Amino acid sequence: MAKKYITTFDVETTGKNVEKDKICWICLKKINKETKQIEEVFNRYINPVIPIEPDAEKIHGLSNNFLSNYLVFKEIAHIIVNFLSDSDIISGYNIMLFDIPILQRELDEAGSDFVICQNMKILDSFNIFKRDTPRTLVAAYKYYTGNDLEGAHDASVDVDATISVLLKQIEEHSDMSIDELCSFSTYDSEIFDINNKFYKSNGDVFFNFGKHKDKRPKDVDRKYIEWVMSLEDFPKSSLKILKDAMK
Repeated sequence: MAKKYITTFDVETTGKNVEKDKICWICLKKINKETKQIEEVFNRYINPVIPIEPDAEKIHGLSNNFLSNYLVFKEIAHIIVNFLSDSDIISGYNIMLFDIPILQRELDEAGSDFVICQNMKILDSFNIFKRDTPRTLVAAYKYYTGNDLEGAHDASVDVDATISVLLKQIEEHSDMSIDELCSFSTYDSEIFDINNKFYKSNGDVFFNFGKHKDKRPKDVDRKYIEWVMSLEDFPKSSLKILKDAMK
């Protein structure tokens, strides 16, 4: 029997790593499916215990000092599960890749046996937006220029179309410099390793895979480094990053 509510939620966290970062603010709002009205709200700061990354603090404005007097997640996990229990749909914006995985991990670590995807369907508004608004070059050309693209998939035609789209985007984002627009296009993240084997934080290089994930190569056993370097299918550009990090 279908339940009465949709719960829409969002989290703010100590950083962007689903596997290690913690929730420091969660808001859940319960929507009545029939009336489409919000009937119940759970909005709570959480003491994450671990340090908040400077970039994350800039976004949500929460500091460890401010959160130090609030309850940790384990102490409110049962309240969150109870809040979700009479909803059969969980919704949000771009929740599939981050918000749900980090919430599920927090529930697991708190000892809860509630499994979100086994109890609720997911409604991700971001994915609906993407499907309603095609991201092909043809669609982008039509959106920005108002014209239909003739001869798509001819490399030269596609490049010309891309230039038309780019120039229109530069015009529409005239408040940004080109460098700022570059950052905007990569979601304000520095693309350090296109293969995503390593990432850079505060000037240091860190593993982004394997048993030494989030460790600096120079802090890892030399035998592991030699093993990685011996992998035949390891990307050469990433290998160069590793060698440079070991200097």
